[in-house]
Order: sequence, then structure tokens, then C-alpha cells
Amino acid sequence: MRVDDACQAFLAQHQASLARMDLLVGMLAHARRAFGAVEVEQLEPQVIATWRASLPPATRWQATQALAQVTAWAARWQLVATDPMSRVANPRPARTEFTPLDDWEQVAAIAAQLPHHLALLPWIGAGCGLRPGELLGLCWDCVDLDRGELTVRRSVWRGELRSSLKTRRSRRVVPLRRAVAEQLAQAARPRSGLVFATARGTPLDLHNLRARAWRPALERAGIEPARRLYDLRHTYATWSLRAGVSIFQLARRMGTSVDMIDTTYGHLAADAGDHERRLLDAWDRA
Repeated sequence: MRVDDACQAFLAQHQASLARMDLLVGMLAHARRAFGAVEVEQLEPQVIATWRASLPPATRWQATQALAQVTAWAARWQLVATDPMSRVANPRPARTEFTPLDDWEQVAAIAAQLPHHLALLPWIGAGCGLRPGELLGLCWDCVDLDRGELTVRRSVWRGELRSSLKTRRSRRVVPLRRAVAEQLAQAARPRSGLVFATARGTPLDLHNLRARAWRPALERAGIEPARRLYDLRHTYATWSLRAGVSIFQLARRMGTSVDMIDTTYGHLAADAGDHERRLLDAWDRA
């Protein structure tokens, strides 16, 4: 079985969200360009390792992992005798450092420098922890000010509004803290139903948003060092842990796994034991 055929067969039976499938197809394209006509069993670990080293650092781990998924699947179903990727090391990249915002004053400063129709972006991002695509896919029918809740049901991927989210955990309910609820209550609601939309009522393009609105707003607001749009989500996680929210509960609110929260943010929960001890002592005294 050729690598190209194996990739095609694997994708045909693999089940994942549209966003994940798009990512997987993109990552496998690297291997298909390099090894598409090669028989899977003829792939040599040394050749694969050299190919891996030639990939851009930003895609190296994911592209190699995608190929490993295909060859492991082919071996498991006995479509090939051996899995050549089983002997190829693919260490995870070092955790990307992030810098959360300091406080709500910085959130307000950024909001003041954004176009009016985007002013809610930093408030919801830092206050609810949505991914960038989820922010752009947020509709007003998911905002319940009476119950004080925001429901994550949709996301924007490559300019399209989709109801399929990154993972099954991504569909979730997030409590609206007062700072965010007050901003939402004052906001106008466009006919499109989207909280963030173009003048035509269509979903925003994430790349254009970052380049034309987000980065200039940070510069005008004097926010240094510059923060990525995704750092709003990191801000939510950081503030939640500092407030004493458990890693388990935070994982639910952010639509991810406990392991991912622990790996990415666990070092921020250094005082979590003290907070837990105070809760237990208060319970004992009640």
C-alpha cells in the first residue's frame, strides 16, 4: 500500500470535527508530497527522521504525528506488516510561553481602541475563555443575560460559521461574570445574529482581524509586551486559577481536558492547595 493510498483510506474512515479534519488533511499533505508514491513498508525511519527535520518548526510535530496516525492505523488493520513510524522519535515541542493581561483596565484599554463593532472582543475573550474561532462564531442566541450564561455552540473556521466544534467538550456553558454581562447588556445586536460580524453581516476573517484591528489596537493602547488574540483565553485561565477555580472545573468551562489544563496552566495553581485547605477548614467549622 502506497502512502498516498493509506492516507486516503485513513481519512475516509476517520471521524472528527470539520476543523480537525481540515487540520489533519493539511498536515498529511506534507507527507503525501514527500512520500506519496512510496510503499508504506518501504519507508525507512532514517529517511522519515530527515524529512521531519526539514519541516518548519511550527508544523513539524503535527505533520509527523499525522503520518504516524496513518501508519499505525494501517498496521493495526493489517494493511501493512509493520509500522515504520514506531521507530521514529517525535518529541512534542516546548510549551509556548504566554503572557496574560494584567487586569480589567488593560481589557478596557484595548476595547477602547478597537472598532466599535469589535469592542466586546477582549471582554468576552478574557472573561469567558473562548477560542478565537469560537469568539467569531458567537451568536446572540447563545447569550442569556437573565440566567447569566453564555453557551458555546458554534465557531468560525476559514470564514465559515460551523456548528461543529473542535472537540465534544467544546460545546459548553460558561458563567457570565458581572464585568462581561454589563458590557453585553449595553451592546447593540446586529440583524445577522452574530456578536461579531462584517458590515454585510458575514463572519469575520480571523487573519484580517488580527492584522487590521487587534494588533493596531494593542499598539494604540500601549499594551506591552504585545499579546496574541489567543492570550485572551490564557488570561481567562490564569485569572480563574488565581481566583481558586479548580483545574477540573476550569477544563469544563474552557472545553478541554484536565490533562491539557494541568500541562498548560498547572504551574499557575501553586497556591491551589492553600485555597483548597481553606475551603475544607470552612466546611469543618460549619
